[in-house]
Order: sequence, then structure tokens, then C-alpha cells
Amino acid sequence: MAHKELTIVMDRAGTGKSAWMLQEIARQGTAGRQMLLVPEHASHQAERDLCAVCGDRASRHVSVASFRWLAADVLTRTGGLSGTVLDGVLYDTALAQEIQSYFPLTVSMVGFGGREYYGGVD
Repeated sequence: MAHKELTIVMDRAGTGKSAWMLQEIARQGTAGRQMLLVPEHASHQAERDLCAVCGDRASRHVSVASFRWLAADVLTRTGGLSGTVLDGVLYDTALAQEIQSYFPLTVSMVGFGGREYYGGVD
């Protein structure tokens, strides 16, 4: 299994965290899939900034994910709530509280004609 790395950048507002992160994503280029995890309200602007720094083809190797999108993606990749248990520790920080606001999620699936299923994450 390839080595995966998580980088968390924290500092005061206006210190260049976003610019540094975008430059780092651009530096790594297409070496592998990357994910930029941002709050829900910032996802659109993050995608615009990413394209401005990395070019229009950035979405081929970088995903901009909000916490809601990440939660839905994890459920999709792990088979939803089919017995897979996700475990972890969230500390009492603003970021942890925002993540917790999306859990537990309600996942609904509806069968149609015995061969099609439609679902949603609320």
C-alpha cells in the first residue's frame, strides 16, 4: 500500500495558509490523487482558487471536498451502513464540531423494479 500523508495547516487569518497549500498542491502535480478538505461554504471558492493556481485540469488529480461530501464519499466507498463501522477521535475544536455536525448521517435507499436502487445522504 502506498504511503498516504495528511497535512494540517493552522495559523491566524491572513498568514498565507491557503496560498501555501495551493502552491504545495501545484508542486506535487500529478504524482498522485490529492484532496483539499474545506468547510462547506468555502468549497466553490477553493475550486476557483485551485484552478487559478494549478490550471483548468487540476480536477484530474485534486478533489476539493467539503465535510458533507467526504462523509458521503466514505459511505459510498465502504458500502454505506452495511456493517462497516468507522471509528475515531474528534477533539473539542471548531473543526471537530463542524465535522460532527454531519454525523450521524441518514442514508436512504429505495429499490425500484428489483434492479435499480436510488439513494441519498441527508
